[in-house]
Amino acid sequence: TRVTGLCLASLALCLLGQPLSAAEPAKQASEATGSGHCATIAPLPKEPTLDGAIADGEWDNATGTINFMQLFAKEEPSFNAMHMDPREGRTLVGYYGDTLYICVVSALPPRAVYGEGKHSKEMPRDAELIGDFNAVEIWLDPNRDRRESRQGDQSFYQVFVNTVGSLYDAKLVPGESPDKGWNTDIRSANAIDPDKKIWTAEIAISLKDFGWTAENAAGKSMGILISRNYKAPWNQATWFTHDDAFVSWHKYPRVYFTKDGPVARIESLGDRFWEAKPEWKVKIFNPGPAQTVKASIHVKSSDMPDLKNEKEIALPANGTGEYTFAATGEQLHQQADHYFKLRMTSAD
Repeated sequence: TRVTGLCLASLALCLLGQPLSAAEPAKQASEATGSGHCATIAPLPKEPTLDGAIADGEWDNATGTINFMQLFAKEEPSFNAMHMDPREGRTLVGYYGDTLYICVVSALPPRAVYGEGKHSKEMPRDAELIGDFNAVEIWLDPNRDRRESRQGDQSFYQVFVNTVGSLYDAKLVPGESPDKGWNTDIRSANAIDPDKKIWTAEIAISLKDFGWTAENAAGKSMGILISRNYKAPWNQATWFTHDDAFVSWHKYPRVYFTKDGPVARIESLGDRFWEAKPEWKVKIFNPGPAQTVKASIHVKSSDMPDLKNEKEIALPANGTGEYTFAATGEQLHQQADHYFKLRMTSAD
């Protein structure tokens, strides 16, 4: 086995079997989830303030993951590295009204790249930000529900934001060159902790440019791929695993927008995660009526038996619940590869 520490091959947040809308139960929509990854989100309780700070309660009802999955392996120049990057980070995704909100917290290089405290170049809009690897790169497929049937607008979209707020956005149509003249309504705010070398980026993208409204968002799904493009050392790392080119829309994590459905968010992997002693802590938001969900985790290891855990969790109306599970003793070895999948469904 490769000496990679605790190497997680996949992250998956699934809330299936809960109604997305009166007409479309999630278990029907879950049959095609794009690489098997999906998450649900419900409206945020209020519109987030874009200031580079995560205020208490501001991102409630947003789904989220911890750290990022490397796109490229050091051992071989190929996709499908399937390794978690050791740098600290988290991603939050939610919506409010007709706006999609994304927050990415990530580590910066020990020293600034283009000047003290900046870490990026200031560039005009739609400059070649793909060359700035202290950036957040976002790919959106708002037509995910009808993509397989080839109905509707076939366009999908690419957005970059760097540490000084430079923006790039483009519209892509399969078989055509990117349209850099397409500009969406996007806002962002950044904060950099100079001592901890942590960058917090908050991003707001209007859904109106995709034909979505506050009234029709619930019940739809969108492919959302988020990448932290790193320097020193270089890599691209995504919030869920992604084993293909970024234009491969069919492998984007599929996110279901709900009116008041339960939302799962990984809050912590534990202090001894890299010692092969993970402690998963998942917060479950329930903005709707009281209900019970079934939470389970399946861990596959390259040199140890599988670990499985399942619990039923009672969620109060307009409240929260928590799912926790810890690997103990020698259940996992540090010098091995491990894969885990977290799944949440309705109790029935």
